[in-house]
Amino acid sequence: MRRRSMLLACASVAAGLLLGPVPTASAATTAPELVVAGGTGEQSTGLVSVTARSDSAITSITAHLYAGGSSEEVATVSEFALGSGSESDGRWTATAPLRLAELGTYRIVVDLTDADGDTSTTQSAAGFEYWRTADLHDFEVTPEHPDFGHQQISVSGRYTITDPRTGETTPAADNAVEIATSNTGETVSASTDADGRFSTAYAHTYDGGGSVSPWLQLAAPGSQDGATVSVSPVRSAPGYCSTPTS
Repeated sequence: MRRRSMLLACASVAAGLLLGPVPTASAATTAPELVVAGGTGEQSTGLVSVTARSDSAITSITAHLYAGGSSEEVATVSEFALGSGSESDGRWTATAPLRLAELGTYRIVVDLTDADGDTSTTQSAAGFEYWRTADLHDFEVTPEHPDFGHQQISVSGRYTITDPRTGETTPAADNAVEIATSNTGETVSASTDADGRFSTAYAHTYDGGGSVSPWLQLAAPGSQDGATVSVSPVRSAPGYCSTPTS
């Protein structure tokens, strides 16, 4: 019986030498997940941003941009800096702006690699918005508290436009501006001069108040500042009697 046990033990050792060590179970790895890719919120910065996560640090990000439904790649971005979150779950922004030839919304596909060596390639649900932006400066509405004798409301401001193709900011010259007034929401029109400035006036005849907000009429799609000023009429001083200003 002892001899039989020894023979079985020897046979087991021999089998182990032939088959090699029994592998141990390894932890499952997960490919990096693209949460979203696109711009930074300001469409004229030309900066691509990527939000992604994985089970280990993300070590490589490459964004490929395509015009519309085209399969022709127009730009590749591979230099990113972590802006928020962590290396395994964060938001990265390109270190240099894109200078593309055409404005538009670009399709964006992102390659990700993490420290485990796992990779993924994903098209973002959102596109990369590449448009001009208009910024409003020195917006003024006076008076904010008109009365019966001072119904004329003056509105003024200045617009500049930033173009991502050049990165330059210039006055929004010779553009129409539509202004929603506090006079039951009716609109008045104005035009910008060579410096991007506009001014106009309207008569506040409505008993109640409201807001005044301008909107620059851009020739192409783009984003711009929104601004409102509240106008609230007040009663004239007791005993005041005069022809209202026009």
